[in-house]
Amino acid sequence: MSNKNFKLTYFNVRGRGELIRLLFAYAEKQYEDNRVNFENWPALKPETPYLSLPILEHGGVTIGQSVSIARYVAKELGLAGRTTLEQALTDGIIDSITDIFNELVKHAFEKEETKKVSDLFYVYLYMGCIIVFFKIQDDVH
Repeated sequence: MSNKNFKLTYFNVRGRGELIRLLFAYAEKQYEDNRVNFENWPALKPETPYLSLPILEHGGVTIGQSVSIARYVAKELGLAGRTTLEQALTDGIIDSITDIFNELVKHAFEKEETKKVSDLFYVYLYMGCIIVFFKIQDDVH
């Protein structure tokens, strides 16, 4: 694991930066959590690799895209698995979390009259993912 400091820059919300923050918390690794106000975002945007947040600065390099950052951080913190099989299973979990997040974003912007029907769908979606995550853990151990 690198001794260099990590600096995560994201808005002062959970969103796409939260998985990365959770990885640092789980590994008990200190990092700089640079939270950007939405008012300051237009000035910062041109300085980001993909004109988006989150970004991670580490070792003099800036990395963009939340899933790429999550995979990188997991590897740097020793959380990505010891074997290629464990790494593939970890990638699957990261991809599943991304899928869930993308669905949550869609759900957040639904009209009120359709929200009740989709609420039930999302409960089943989340429960299904939790069951799959536990099954993967049991299969690996």
